[in-house]
Amino acid sequence: MSDEVPKRAPEPQRCTLVHDVTNCVAIIVGECELLADLISNNSEAVERLTMISKTARRMASEIRTRQCPINC
Repeated sequence: MSDEVPKRAPEPQRCTLVHDVTNCVAIIVGECELLADLISNNSEAVERLTMISKTARRMASEIRTRQCPINC
């Protein structure tokens, strides 16, 4: 007998809220990339924009790797 906890099978559908938030995060990342070219001569602005982009990417990664707590 094994003490391992059985893994959950992946859900066939993603939660609608998760999908919507993921789309919004993708827009933020895309806009950051476009804006970076426009502000490339302002190092402080580029630094802040980079922080926003990294945070959005980290958020997207967290969203993708967590189970949806809502009954979808």
